[in-house]
Amino acid sequence: MDLIHLLLIEDDPADADWLQSTIRLDASAGEFQIVWATRLQTGLIHLSRKPVGAVLLDLDLPDSRGLATLSQVSSAYPACPIVVLAGKSDTEVAVQAMQSGAQDFLVKGQVDGNAIVRAIRHAIERKRFELDLERRTLEMQALYETTLAINAQIKLSSLLQDLVERAAHLMSLPMCGLYMVQPDGQTIRLEYLYNIHASLRGVTLHLGEGLAGKVAQIGQPLAVEDYVHWEGRARIYEGVEIFRRVLAVPLRVGHEVIGVIKLIDRQPGPPWSEDEIRLASLFADQAALAVQNTRLLEAERQKSAELARSNAMIAALGQVASRLGETLDPTQILETLGIELGHLNVTVQLALVENNPPGLVVHYTSNKPQKLRTAEAMLGQQLVGLHIPDEVWSVEKQLSNRDSIFVKDPIPALAPIFPDTPPTTLELALSQLGLNHNTPFIYLPMFIKDNPLGLMAVWGSELRQDDVTAFSILANQVAAALENARLYNRIERLATLDELTGLYNRRGFFLLAEQQLRVAQRSGSEVLLIFLDVDQLKQVNDTFGHKEGDNALVETARALQATFRSADIPARISGDEFAVLAYPSKGMGAESLMERLAHEIAHINARGTHPFNLSLSAGYAVWRPGQSLSLDELLARADAQMYQVKRKKTTGELKNFLDSKTE
Repeated sequence: MDLIHLLLIEDDPADADWLQSTIRLDASAGEFQIVWATRLQTGLIHLSRKPVGAVLLDLDLPDSRGLATLSQVSSAYPACPIVVLAGKSDTEVAVQAMQSGAQDFLVKGQVDGNAIVRAIRHAIERKRFELDLERRTLEMQALYETTLAINAQIKLSSLLQDLVERAAHLMSLPMCGLYMVQPDGQTIRLEYLYNIHASLRGVTLHLGEGLAGKVAQIGQPLAVEDYVHWEGRARIYEGVEIFRRVLAVPLRVGHEVIGVIKLIDRQPGPPWSEDEIRLASLFADQAALAVQNTRLLEAERQKSAELARSNAMIAALGQVASRLGETLDPTQILETLGIELGHLNVTVQLALVENNPPGLVVHYTSNKPQKLRTAEAMLGQQLVGLHIPDEVWSVEKQLSNRDSIFVKDPIPALAPIFPDTPPTTLELALSQLGLNHNTPFIYLPMFIKDNPLGLMAVWGSELRQDDVTAFSILANQVAAALENARLYNRIERLATLDELTGLYNRRGFFLLAEQQLRVAQRSGSEVLLIFLDVDQLKQVNDTFGHKEGDNALVETARALQATFRSADIPARISGDEFAVLAYPSKGMGAESLMERLAHEIAHINARGTHPFNLSLSAGYAVWRPGQSLSLDELLARADAQMYQVKRKKTTGELKNFLDSKTE
């Protein structure tokens, strides 16, 4: 068992002796070594000299008091978990401390060694989870911004040089090199360097030779802790001592490796973590897509030098692609695509792959609404939302080779989609959409790495076979834009949700609630804000363990979801505090909603599935149109009322107001 160093910052010798002796009496506490400091500055000096596993912190010290004490420690050492030590009368401040960043708190003299050890371990694990989540969020944001930047490059040489620099910065490493697979398919060449001596530019390796050669051969990442002493190093790098800790990842387009990114540290180090390899691989996947798109674009540009029309088309589609990057709303991306292609007299339709049932589903068409409605009336079904079964258009067969298809007569391929429509009626309906037996039509598969995303179809009287490559590039960019939007929205969603309960977190609540207050102001609607606190959650944690404490929070969330409508906004805004922004209706005001919530809590307790009896205290405030109350002020009013309720319940003045204990 690894020894965990603890820093106890406590000015009261009696409390310090109690805590240390209590931990030592616990049979499993031999894993801790405690250093005691009586002042905050002494503790901070100790932290600056030696990292610790956790800090046990009294908030009232001779040289600092209250939440400022916590702020100084957490600001100076944000990665260090903190357990606040509170007196019997200081629990409210302790709760505020947890809201401000502490991982747990203990009431001095009221817990045994097991509870203290459990709180310390919980604080360490919780802090580790918080830091890991923050790191992953920052990584995904950095990767997203990097992807936008590299996809904006239109010159291959500039893109490739940009890739090596961005890869090094993303991974926080001093050096990076990019090998490109040569036309012979048997060798790779070091062509682009970052902080690597220029004399190494042009180094050529055979597939399977050295780290980069092996990665190019097998198409999988490889990592070494010290390249100087690695038996598989390439002979040409004998004597090169600056390559120590090295990670190489392939650039793949489909199953084909087109290059290798080599990330280098000047010092040997620990094994590469799974997270480091994953992040580098994600970057390489996006880089490969950018390289492939840029290669295709350059090839088309070279060809369009001989064909003026093709050159003009590429330029126009480039403008379309640049517009796609202006939004992260999937609906807006498709609307922008339709508008921009409409300027080129091109109609577009997008169908995405669905698995249940298998097939394609039409998500967007740029046809004019009136023409679309006329065609749908003739066909007897809506086109947006139309499911194309796999047996009619096999995703596996038709999209697996990734080939775009140009046809001069689209009617035969479209007819099987409408088997019950007479041929004459079908032709009349399709004519409303600008389709006949002489309409040039291009099918454009869309992929995200090796996974089919869907099918983009474009048609127009001026399209030609030579346009296929340009529109294929556009289809790739549309797929990338939709995927970027999906990734970004997923990150944003994760950043606004509480992982334990699935409700909105504090950030998500404030974002949505402030938006709804603006809507209510415009519409003249009344809004109700309810503030709730789980009674005795600390006692549940201490008595039954943190798992049951988590269950209490989850059950509270379920009760809120069952009580309020889908248009309302329930959230967990801190450890044991919840809030709901709701629209009261006739016959369903604040008191009625409270009764419904009390009924849900009583139902949970009646099931008897948990060892605790769930109880809530609540307060509410009403916002009316024309009021100048901010959301913070509204929340403060509801919070104040909640604390009055909690106090009255404690003194026995109030027993049944949202008291879920069964009689």
